[in-house]
This record gives sequence, structure tokens and C-alpha cells, in this order.
Amino acid sequence: MPGEERGGVARVRVPWFVWASVLSMSCIVVGLYWDISYHLTVGRDTFWTPAHLLIQLGGVTGGASGAYLILSTTLRRGSPLAARAIGVWGFRGPFGAFLATWGAATMVVSAPFDDWWHSAYGSTSPS
Repeated sequence: MPGEERGGVARVRVPWFVWASVLSMSCIVVGLYWDISYHLTVGRDTFWTPAHLLIQLGGVTGGASGAYLILSTTLRRGSPLAARAIGVWGFRGPFGAFLATWGAATMVVSAPFDDWWHSAYGSTSPS
């Protein structure tokens, strides 16, 4: 990434997708701790609690930014990420973008199954 120099020190600009990854991971970690503490103190909750929405927001943020990187690397000639790209099923992109997109897809798809499981078999709360 091109940087600028001030006072003899080169400053490198952090790409937007790095900040999106940090936001995604932060949402997931905070949401998981919040959700686990709620389950241990109160018990089973619904899918639409703030903790669950925060976890899903983190997954969607990571998946959307990964999907954008994959599509822009695949479709754009001379993409700056092309040198670091891998190929999967005709798509090209950074390995981390594929990992984030796959993880987000599995996370979002598994949410209804998780809700059904807890409704059918209960939770592991201490109550």
C-alpha cells in the first residue's frame, strides 16, 4: 500500500478490509461472551437478543468484506491483490477472504438449526 512520509517516517495506510476484519472479530467475540454469560445466568433466550444479533453482524461483516475482495479480485484486471490470490472454483482472491466468506456462510446457515436444536432438546443452562 502506498504510504506518505512525514518527518522521515513512512506512514502506511491500513486497508479498509483489515478494519472490517477487526470489527467482525470484535463483534463475534463480544457477542459470544455476552451470550454465554446470559445462558449461564438466566438460561435459554431467543434468537433476536442483542448478543445473537451482534454475533450475526460480525459474521455478515466478515463474509461481505471477504466476498467483495473475492469478486473484485476475480473481475478486476490488475487487481492489487492478484499477486496474493488463490483460485477456488474459478474465483480468485486472498485465502483469508475465502475463509471469512465460508465461515460467515456456515454461521448464518447454522443459526436456524441452532435455534431449532435448543427448542427441541433444551439448553445446557444450570436451571
